[in-house]
Amino acid sequence: MPEAEPARLTRGRAPACRHPIANHAAARPVEDELAPRIRATLLRLLQARRDPGSLCPSEAARAIERETGHAWRDLMRPVRRIAATLAAEGAIEALQGGQLVDLATARGPIRLRMRRPPPS
Repeated sequence: MPEAEPARLTRGRAPACRHPIANHAAARPVEDELAPRIRATLLRLLQARRDPGSLCPSEAARAIERETGHAWRDLMRPVRRIAATLAAEGAIEALQGGQLVDLATARGPIRLRMRRPPPS
């Protein structure tokens, strides 16, 4: 019996992901429905942290999962989008490797914290 061929890459890219969160359009209804709750949860969790406390966006997604029953992984993209909005408003900051980053361009793991006032 011939050995099965490994999955092939298409032009250097992996095959399309079939995970529901990869479909941006599918995430939008959840985001629209839960946007106020996501925003409030992010701010509540961050305000409860002692300075210079930070949190992973998945912590907020898991808290919302407990409240709503939506799977936390499906909430990650909406949580990051709402966090980007809060960062653009100047309410919070995003960190990667301890350095401030722009959430619009950051890829990979990030941490969120309340915005710090500039040093005097």
